[in-house]
Amino acid sequence: GYIEEYLLNVCSGVIKTKDGKNNITFLWENPKNIVFDMKFRLLELSIVFDNLISNSRKAGASEVLVTVDQEADGVLLIQYKDDGKGIPNENKDKIFDLAFTTTDGSGLGLYQTKEILSQMKGDIELISSSKGKGTVFEMRVKK
Repeated sequence: GYIEEYLLNVCSGVIKTKDGKNNITFLWENPKNIVFDMKFRLLELSIVFDNLISNSRKAGASEVLVTVDQEADGVLLIQYKDDGKGIPNENKDKIFDLAFTTTDGSGLGLYQTKEILSQMKGDIELISSSKGKGTVFEMRVKK
């Protein structure tokens, strides 16, 4: 519930596209109406999504779709998909490395995201990214 509220009520209508002309559209899908109760620090989960959103914005995304599901073993699956320019193949194996960046950023965002999720008994992985089709990450969190 927190993720949905954060994306739709805090980020939606506030985060501008890279050109600053429009707002990024945030979409939320929870087709199975999954409720996943766990303790976490609100700030840390906000940082995870802020880092992903920042990268989407830098990649020129105009839309972000977040979908949640629950795997058979009870693990929460969160898919984060944007329609940005994608990650070049030569960078895909480095994106979670400390200080790796191809922008004016610090190179801390995805590294920090992976660390926070690890502390939450979770993980993040790049599922796909291609030019003109955007990027898809999947996060898994155990109770």
